[in-house]
Amino acid sequence: VENRMPPNAPGAYDISKVSVPPVPTFQARPRYPLDLRRAGFGGEGVTLFTVATDGTVKDAMIVRATDVRFGEAALEAVLKWKFRPAQLNGAVVDCRMMVPIVFTLENQ
Repeated sequence: VENRMPPNAPGAYDISKVSVPPVPTFQARPRYPLDLRRAGFGGEGVTLFTVATDGTVKDAMIVRATDVRFGEAALEAVLKWKFRPAQLNGAVVDCRMMVPIVFTLENQ
């Protein structure tokens, strides 16, 4: 699976442009797709999302995944994450970031 990256939403800054990046305060663990685990497959789901000024995740999408089920599991987890929001010159701002989530059988 591979999707085109959309442009930044108005008012959202790329993580490389902020003074203080978002800091996770809660990260839900992704659910390993049962059929892929049973088959012995590992993989990755890469998500793109915006951390809002209230620390919630919005505008989340799958950028690419080795299997659509890994992408869906990564997206499901990321949507539950909470952050201390990004700052730009002392002001809290929306910040867009990309995160890969790797699924390996050794960690399960």
